[in-house]
Amino acid sequence: ANLVDQYYDASYRIFTSNNDLDNSPIDVVPNTWVRFNKRTEVYYASKQNRTVKNMYEQVRQSSPDIHFIIGVFDIYFNFLPLVLFKINKTILSTRGMLHPNCLAQKSFKKELYLNLLALLRVPSKCFFHVTNKEEEQDIRTALGIKSLRIFVASNYSGKIIKQAMPLKVADSLILASIALISPVKNHLVVLQALKKITHQVFYDIYGPVKNEAYWSECEEEISTMPANIKVTYHGEIPPAGVPVALRNSHVFILPSESENFGHAIVEALSAGRPVITSHNVPWTQLQEQTAGMNVNPHDEQELIAAISFFASMEFGEMEVWGEGAWNYGRGVTDVEGMTQSYRHMFLSAAR
Repeated sequence: ANLVDQYYDASYRIFTSNNDLDNSPIDVVPNTWVRFNKRTEVYYASKQNRTVKNMYEQVRQSSPDIHFIIGVFDIYFNFLPLVLFKINKTILSTRGMLHPNCLAQKSFKKELYLNLLALLRVPSKCFFHVTNKEEEQDIRTALGIKSLRIFVASNYSGKIIKQAMPLKVADSLILASIALISPVKNHLVVLQALKKITHQVFYDIYGPVKNEAYWSECEEEISTMPANIKVTYHGEIPPAGVPVALRNSHVFILPSESENFGHAIVEALSAGRPVITSHNVPWTQLQEQTAGMNVNPHDEQELIAAISFFASMEFGEMEVWGEGAWNYGRGVTDVEGMTQSYRHMFLSAAR
């Protein structure tokens, strides 16, 4: 959505599904091209219409200059397009899925999948899109091919404006997380750390449950929280709800195992919210910039210390860190530079 809203030198036709992660249909007109903005149409395929024939027909009729495939491991939306369509006109956007920590989950299946792509010579024929140099190295390591054609173009972030810091007293803190509920995001380690915090903390969790078993573990921790910790799960929120969620918080927390970009992290910084996250994200040296803290999510004492650090602050000091976060966020959203990178990538793939 951010790409088609902010990169104007292209028109887009997006073929996707009409359901969320929980397989419930979203409120859209399915199985026809729907106008999203003046440059973009979207085809929301229902489950019955998610056939090879229908995908092939919709793409053929669209006659695109480039196939831009988002993600790696989905058989229907990733693998089939890589096999069916002109691979030399295809850009595969890996979205951090080839990071070592991501590959470690269901590793056997993913290794088989990548070996099959290599057997079909897909990696050596298509283009790759990554959002930073670290992700580029992850791809080269995972695929073991030196001659890959990789373009680096950072993600456009959502248009989040600076939010006033809510009032705060010492020894009280409002934390927020906005993310898919899955082991990669480390909600569980945050909950476990909170049980050992002596300050009063309100923790608001936003996002759809991707891994039910993992969320059950989180719910078990939530049910045994001490009286000074209050955890509220708000479920999934639409993009328009993100500024409101950030406005009501002091600190954003997401100590992920890996992030190729971390939209929610950038949006939090842009809103003027200091961030507690891991070292496995592009946004590092947060503490030096008075913008937050990078911690080792598997060092509970580090996580406890980071949360306690912000909880102990008075309002004035919290405002200083909010200003630092906002300045950091401004520095990482170079829209003009991103636009030049996407133009170079798209024109190179279309030749």
